Amino acid sequence: MYTNSAYLHNSLLDIVDKSRPLIVTSCGTYKLYTQKEFTTYRPKGRKDYQLIYVAAGKAYFEIDGQDVIACPGSMVIYRPRQMQRYVYYGDEHTEVFWVHFTGGEVKQTLRRYGINDDVNMFYGGDHAEYRSPATIPKIIGLVTIPLNVFLSTALSMPFCPGLKNESTITAITL
Repeated sequence: MYTNSAYLHNSLLDIVDKSRPLIVTSCGTYKLYTQKEFTTYRPKGRKDYQLIYVAAGKAYFEIDGQDVIACPGSMVIYRPRQMQRYVYYGDEHTEVFWVHFTGGEVKQTLRRYGINDDVNMFYGGDHAEYRSPATIPKIIGLVTIPLNVFLSTALSMPFCPGLKNESTITAITL
């Protein structure tokens, strides 16, 4: 498994800081090559927000008690204290980019761009430039490019075309 990550103040702890509108506390990428699987289970979630972008392969999430498959271009957002359970499989060569963030205006910012409190999964686009570790902040659209530019690529389409029991995404309209 390939990993590249960075943490604010080199801290692996959840950070909650409402002194600024939005603060990225950590970000990174995982790409599975030889590792059979990578599983995360946080029964009580985290104290901050997490956004996961699936760049390649598939990622399997449990969201509100339902199993959901995310394909390239899909994004999952976890809110503070929301249970997190997800798995990536090496034989599918899954590649994800992730970011943890906090701030005093996160809820309002997400809502302003159509990511209401009940939205956990949406399509952000399958763009090659999102796959470069040097541009991890571009993936989330929260640091180096405006959020509305990033989210304006969101489309109403299936997460994984052709799969049985596929889920349809929430449309983001700006």
